[in-house]
Amino acid sequence: MKLKCILAAAWLLIAAPGFGAGLKFLPGHLPKLPAGLSSYGPLPATNQLRLAIGVALPDEPGLDRYLEQLYDPASTNYHRYLTPDEFTRRFGPTTGDYQSVVDFAHSHHLTIAATHGNRLLLDVIGSATNIQRAFNLALLCYHHPSEPRDFYAPSAEPSVDASLPIADISGLNNYKLPHPWTKISPAVARVTGSGADGTFWGNDFRAAYLPAAR
Repeated sequence: MKLKCILAAAWLLIAAPGFGAGLKFLPGHLPKLPAGLSSYGPLPATNQLRLAIGVALPDEPGLDRYLEQLYDPASTNYHRYLTPDEFTRRFGPTTGDYQSVVDFAHSHHLTIAATHGNRLLLDVIGSATNIQRAFNLALLCYHHPSEPRDFYAPSAEPSVDASLPIADISGLNNYKLPHPWTKISPAVARVTGSGADGTFWGNDFRAAYLPAAR
């Protein structure tokens, strides 16, 4: 079965349009699995996954410089925080870049689930088959080594045409599920905000974390 999965993954890569010609690989999408953990088969082709595609910033070095200036008292940009609209205009992906990612999703039969005004993310839904073809990988199933459940993960790092402004893809594996860091019993929780029933309002957070802010 393991050999069959490897061969299936290789075929998906070879059969992908333009494979090996002008592709860029997006690192960081392979979970660190225990040594010796093997897949028991491919993710069923009709399974529907929801992904968040991250769109690349056109001037990331410029944004890094601005963030440094933001906290430099000698800079004219010291504490000159940008509104969401200002950030989008100055540093966000262009409408053309965003549209190219939308077009990419449509061309691979991925459904647009949500768009975002800052153009940093595009939420899509698609079958395992279409997602594998879009990102040149295979999605494989495993028995979780420490939890009573199965999970899926890609066989390789995703890749797309080098000209596409895609920086990241969230949702290609569910090896780790989100868990709360703390558990507070309602009986002992102390809520001391200024809102109704002690709930917190924006001013409460300002007073707690930015008492000198104006």
